[in-house]
Formats: sequence, C-alpha cells, structure tokens
Amino acid sequence: MDRFDAAQALTHLAQDGITHSQWVPTMFQRLLALPAAQRAAFAAPAHRVAFHGAAPCPLAVKRAMIDWWGPVLLEYYAGSEGVGVTLIDSLDWLAHPGSVGRARRGEIHILDDAGNELPPGQTGRIFFAGVPAFSYFGAEDKTATRTSAQGFQTLGDVGQVDADGYLTLTDRADDMIISGGVNVYPQEIEAVLAAVPGVADCGVVGVASERFGQTPVAFVVPSAAAAQDSVALRRGISHALAAALGRIKQPSAVHIVVELPRSDAGKLLRRRLVGMIPP
Repeated sequence: MDRFDAAQALTHLAQDGITHSQWVPTMFQRLLALPAAQRAAFAAPAHRVAFHGAAPCPLAVKRAMIDWWGPVLLEYYAGSEGVGVTLIDSLDWLAHPGSVGRARRGEIHILDDAGNELPPGQTGRIFFAGVPAFSYFGAEDKTATRTSAQGFQTLGDVGQVDADGYLTLTDRADDMIISGGVNVYPQEIEAVLAAVPGVADCGVVGVASERFGQTPVAFVVPSAAAAQDSVALRRGISHALAAALGRIKQPSAVHIVVELPRSDAGKLLRRRLVGMIPP
C-alpha cells in the first residue's frame, strides 16, 4: 500500500492470505475507528503475526487490538543503529501491560544522568551492552552523547526495567519538557489523550513559556464522527486531562488538526508540530 487505508488493509489481510504483517500504533487506531459491524465481520485465518513498533502503543489501543485479532501482536523495540532489540508477545504483554519486553539482543542497563547504574523500578536512560558499537557518520559529538563511560550505547530513550528484565519506555530524553522545574514526558500526556473517545491521533510538544520555561502543547486529530462536534470532543479532552494529570503537566493549549506529521515509519515528527501552532 502506497498510503495506509484501514478498510483496504483489512481487505488485504482477509483476501491475500497474508501470514505476517507490520504496523505502527496510528494504524491500529484507524483500524479501531472503523464501524463496529465492519470490524465484527473481519476474518483472516491465515494471519498469524502482527509486528508493531516505531512508536509507543497506548494501552487501551493494544488491549482492543488483542481482543479483536487475538494474541497475534508481537511488539519490538529497536533502532537502525543496532544497539539492541526487545520483544514481547501478546500473552506476555497482558501479564506486563505497557512493557516492550525483554532483551533479545544486547543487555539492558538503566543509567542516571551521572552515568550510574540504577536498580530495577527506577527511571533513567536506556543503554544496551554486549553488541558491536556503532557511530554516526560524520557526527562524533552525537555518537559521544549516545555512549556511556562504560561503553554502553543508547537510542536516546528513557525508561525502566522490572526485576524480571521487562523494559517499559517513558519517552525520548530529547522530547522531555521541563516545565516549572518538573520533568514532563509527552508520552504521558499522549496516553491520556489517546484514550479519549473521538481522538484518532495525538501528539504533544514543548514550547517556550516566560512563566515556566517550557509548557506542553497538544495536537489532536479527531475521528470522523468526533469532527462533527468539536465542542463535545474538547469537553471530553479537558475532563480527561484534569482527571489524570497534575496542573503543571496539562497542556496550555489543545489544537484540533486534520493530520499529524509522521515519518514513513510512523514516528511523530515533533519539530514540525511547533510550526503548526497558530500565530
């Protein structure tokens, strides 16, 4: 498919005998937004594995997909740098919701800002060891920022591991918003927004603030039905944010947009979001 279409994707799965597929979370959200009757009629008995990655998958979205398709989802965390790989299947995820699994390539280490190793359950930057080192072409400084004193290397993400080695992502370190001295992770806000009925896609970015240094700003793509009643959608968003987040973490503005800028791999291009803020 040159361009993703949820209904057409189901047709391919059902009619073309596809056994393995690969997705990003926004595709799941669009699939779940299809009419209930269309989803109920879908059947693809040959489809055995649905890989997904590239971006964090909201818990509610993943649960809904497993309920619909069965335990065929296989989530991975990796990068083109080849630092390491984690995997988690559907049944393991149901037992460890929100995790991206245990290391299948490399060894996970969680380090604090000073480069000290953190124990299970504490949040820090995610590093991997035990794999060949990488370097960015013509960018020695960037390579250095992704390499610890111990020689571990990172994709730049933040998270924690539990006592059994299951990794949970918090966000990218580069995307963290420092608002009033508080660390605010866009992913935390996006998870709340994604669970609001009528939200088809969402993204959060930090912008400069004279009072707080930075403040989060949210962008929301409504579903086709929710787009007909923006007042009700905004009311639902406001209620959800107030109920789930402290005042400092709540977005200073929520913009309703038609589409979010994403790469071909489905990653949100946050830098472009800043340019979408109305003057």
